[in-house]
Amino acid sequence: MVPNPGSLIRVIGLMSGTSIDGVDVALIETDGEEAIILGPSRSFAYSDEDRALLRQAANRLIRDSVAPLNGGYIKPLRGG
Repeated sequence: MVPNPGSLIRVIGLMSGTSIDGVDVALIETDGEEAIILGPSRSFAYSDEDRALLRQAANRLIRDSVAPLNGGYIKPLRGG
């Protein structure tokens, strides 16, 4: 929600997908409904050590919280 109708706010978006290759960052200006101005964006690659740590944490979450709810049908992420 934009504090003042008709005004724009700057928003930073962060995303890391299931490939665990890195984090994507983007800056936009929005009226709360649409992206009005697309700003700079960049991807930052994870180091091998960070990727392994994230994979380990995700697999622990899958094993302990998600898989039991789905009868074990969800498998661990590859490489971990």
